[in-house]
Amino acid sequence: MNSNQKGAIAEAAAAFHAIRAGITVLEPVAEHCRYDLAFDLGHRIIRVQCKWAPRKGDVIAVHLSGFR
Repeated sequence: MNSNQKGAIAEAAAAFHAIRAGITVLEPVAEHCRYDLAFDLGHRIIRVQCKWAPRKGDVIAVHLSGFR
């Protein structure tokens, strides 16, 4: 699986679980935004950036780095 496919799966899973929890999910019209989805919580809208990470047992392994 390539990184685009993994990202699409992560976005779909995040949207699925949010909708299941009763949250309205918004998607940007254009790509390459600073977020993948937005959640409309009624009183505010929050931006969501989705990432893919491997799971090792009960632990999600995340390699972090920062850029400016």
